[in-house]
Amino acid sequence: MQVTYFDIRHPVVAANQGFFTAGDNWRHKRIYQNEAYEIVIVVSGQLFLQVNKHRFAITANEALLVPAHAIVVGYQKSPRHTQYYWFHFFPHPHSCQVGEYWEGQSVRNGIIPLPAHFTLPAIKKSFVLANQVLDIAINKHYPRIAIDYLLTS
Repeated sequence: MQVTYFDIRHPVVAANQGFFTAGDNWRHKRIYQNEAYEIVIVVSGQLFLQVNKHRFAITANEALLVPAHAIVVGYQKSPRHTQYYWFHFFPHPHSCQVGEYWEGQSVRNGIIPLPAHFTLPAIKKSFVLANQVLDIAINKHYPRIAIDYLLTS
């Protein structure tokens, strides 16, 4: 399985972030993902995304890593009230690469492997961190780097 390896000895740089709730007959519009990466975490419902030529059906408690320079489009409508967090970020320059994953591999020397589609092991903690990122992003009392470190977590 291919994964993207991120060197998190330096924090990622948060670009923008949000929380979305789908309405009736909603489908993700076609976008070009520029130099930023994106992590999508589905809270409820199901999100149907095609990233370049790969189709993903992401359900509650699952996440999707969208690489930079990708074309993203909804390939079918999501159920009403599908909810998800989304986070655009820039990794530290020259700190990520795509490679093969070996079973049992984990964080080593600050390098973490992230597959394109994965289940979050501690979903409640992930939701807490996601809400903290959103809260700090709109709070002018925190330095910008606080968002970067939380998102890196």
